[in-house]
Amino acid sequence: MVAPSPQMIEAVIAPLLGAGFAASGAVDPREIKAFSAGARVDALLVTENFPRPSPAQLATALRGALPNAAMILVTREVVAAPGDPFHGALKFPVPDKVFVSSVARLIRAARPSSTDFRGVQADIEVMSLRLDDKSHYEILGVAPDASIDDVTAAYDRLSLAYHPDRLRALDEASREKALALYLRIGAAYRVLRSPNDRMRYDAGVEAPPTSEAGPQTYADMSRVPTARKYLDLAQKAEIAGNRAMALAHLRFAATQDPDNQLVQRKLDELAAAP
Repeated sequence: MVAPSPQMIEAVIAPLLGAGFAASGAVDPREIKAFSAGARVDALLVTENFPRPSPAQLATALRGALPNAAMILVTREVVAAPGDPFHGALKFPVPDKVFVSSVARLIRAARPSSTDFRGVQADIEVMSLRLDDKSHYEILGVAPDASIDDVTAAYDRLSLAYHPDRLRALDEASREKALALYLRIGAAYRVLRSPNDRMRYDAGVEAPPTSEAGPQTYADMSRVPTARKYLDLAQKAEIAGNRAMALAHLRFAATQDPDNQLVQRKLDELAAAP
């Protein structure tokens, strides 16, 4: 991360280190460039406190050194400005678990420019073979006695690899297979991360898994800041029982991220609901 003070760096880095991330920070952006030469950087966090250059200018300048990193703005009040180079903005301070999970979500949603689509397409074909017959353990590639940490690590890796936002360059058939795979990855994670749900699932493990689950929140469906804002509003409206308002927010989110299959599917589902 890049911050204007060592104190801010420590405040942001501490929860990431506590969650097992390899994290480092600097006041001088040149130190980040030097660090990236010897290590892969999955995310760059920039605080809002830089007067000159601005946070957006910093992120733009560092993108050349970090082409595959999620660019994340850390703010006191989240403001998603269209056209900014950031994949998203995070409010800080917040509880450590909320902050860490939000960073992980934005990393998953970011789409690296260097994705090897031929290799990904081949992986999708293999992973999609007899998809409906595979257990949750087989989907995530973990053992039946895998710890929750192992399950989470597998989910983070697979959901990042097969997130629909990363795979828009694939042909339509491959995108449909990737979407089905992504939904099954989410379903497997939701069951296996919960001790009670996992125990019930294990009791009937011979039965083919049938449940599907998408992103954990509506905002997880997109990495476009303006779309994410209205997806969040749509979910809140639906929870409140205001279906008309939820549809309105979803339609606007779809205009901000028009090629997003997850958003369109959710819009179609809600529109068709009785």
